[in-house]
Amino acid sequence: MIVAAVTTMGIQLVGASPAAAFAERVRTSSNSAFDSALSKTATAKCPVGMVIVGGGGIVINGANQVMLTRLQPVHSTSGGDSYVASAAEIRQLPRFKFKPNTADLYQSYGGKWRVRAYAVCASSGVFTGYELKTSTSTGASEPFRRQSASCSPNNVTLGVGARVDVPAPGMVGLQMARAGRYLNGADVTAQEGPDGYAADWKLTAYAICALTPYGYNPQVVTTTSTGTTAKCDDFKVADNVLHTRVNGGSGGGSMWGSGRAYLWSLYPTHNLRAARADLTRPPSGEMLVQAICAY
Repeated sequence: MIVAAVTTMGIQLVGASPAAAFAERVRTSSNSAFDSALSKTATAKCPVGMVIVGGGGIVINGANQVMLTRLQPVHSTSGGDSYVASAAEIRQLPRFKFKPNTADLYQSYGGKWRVRAYAVCASSGVFTGYELKTSTSTGASEPFRRQSASCSPNNVTLGVGARVDVPAPGMVGLQMARAGRYLNGADVTAQEGPDGYAADWKLTAYAICALTPYGYNPQVVTTTSTGTTAKCDDFKVADNVLHTRVNGGSGGGSMWGSGRAYLWSLYPTHNLRAARADLTRPPSGEMLVQAICAY
């Protein structure tokens, strides 16, 4: 069963100059089935004539035992942009058991849950120099992996994404997906499950980029707990107070790993005024959330 919803955030200020005209953005969402399957995927689609500028995902129910494995923006020159979110139950050894040779001996969450995908979309042509850049790691078995995708010169990050490709769902999860240090790309990380994983797996980073949009003003909040929210700021031009809007979720653990803490939420809020991120457990170090905001 697929359930979709659209929230429109577009307005036009009377008397605003063309450069200050609001870049209309909408947030759409879509849910996976609500059951006890090991892994699930949901795809939130952009309305016709709009391109993907950000997005995110969240696990509904079973959060501490289910992790996000895919937060992927999809762009097509022929239309049909979307944002895909996938999640999987964290698979681990039964207590007091030696490591088995087959994956089917691993325990996982037995309850019902779903994953929800969010897409933030903008009218085509609003952002100059729009592009979607990707970078994929080599396939190998490593406990922790970091990958980066870079924007073209002079472009900045609008939104981000990450994806793990692994033969056995639930064995590797995302820990972080955020804008690069200099806001010119995306940095992402992933970690093998609590008991490790012997097979090869890959990690892909996604960066949605464009020339610096009007009112570009990323906001960052750090914490040592399992989750936090970063809010967009307002700014004033002449007599108008302009409300910046977030393009998508950006954040998670640190660049150097977060122990066995995995993302279960990274998404833009319903009014596009903030971004939220949550981990399955306290990280070994700080985590951060970044709201990538623009007018």
